[in-house]
Amino acid sequence: MFTKTREDEIETLKDHVSKLGKEFTEIVDDVKKISGIKGEHSIFKNLEEKFEEVKTQGEKGVKKVSEEIEQHPIVSVITAFGIGLIAAGLLYKINKK
Repeated sequence: MFTKTREDEIETLKDHVSKLGKEFTEIVDDVKKISGIKGEHSIFKNLEEKFEEVKTQGEKGVKKVSEEIEQHPIVSVITAFGIGLIAAGLLYKINKK
């Protein structure tokens, strides 16, 4: 049975945030091409700036969570288990209807 370590999961989160940033940039570029906008248009520039802010906050959040997990590993495992049980219960109720 393969189990991920918390470092693997943190790296996975970092990869996802990075991929989202690249995909967002590609989407903005595609929209610019489709709409015929050349150069830096203020709407797209604002979107890119906001996304960078969100990306930075996401990275800070991942770092904070990883630090919290390192400081309190047992509590983190119990919390994750509890959240999993709640999610499973909710999914079971939804699918039961």
